[in-house]
Amino acid sequence: MGNCLQTRVFAEPCQKLVKVVKMDGKLLEYAPPLLARDVLMEGNNHDCLLVHSSDVHHALLLDQKLEGGQIYGLIPSSNDNHLGSESQSKTCNKESIEVEEKDGFRVKMVLSKQELKALLSEKGARDKLVAELLVKRRIQGEREVCAASGRWRPCLERILEVN
Repeated sequence: MGNCLQTRVFAEPCQKLVKVVKMDGKLLEYAPPLLARDVLMEGNNHDCLLVHSSDVHHALLLDQKLEGGQIYGLIPSSNDNHLGSESQSKTCNKESIEVEEKDGFRVKMVLSKQELKALLSEKGARDKLVAELLVKRRIQGEREVCAASGRWRPCLERILEVN
């Protein structure tokens, strides 16, 4: 007889996101499950400590699991030992990533010879790069967004308008 609109949403309840507040006031949201090292390895957070909002005096361990619905904070570390160097961060910014879904995933990168030597010589740099790729893959794999109203909405890519 006509179109019928149904207001009831048949979707599973959204999982609570892990929220991380940076020193500049920006709020980062991640989908659980997530480890503290995943947050610290992403972006320019190498020289920071991750703390829970209820206990800001004790830093979380790298292997500690972050709970959904909780708020965490990134604070600058007091020591001078940084996990990454400037050359490693440049390497991560220049990469071109292609992920293929099969048994695992394959990564294609564009590197200079010097960057490749530095990457292969330091085991920590390889582990850091793999951790960053896994975090990017996990965050990009999430296709559902939990809106404030509690309803499911698809995560659509932005389409730019051309004049």
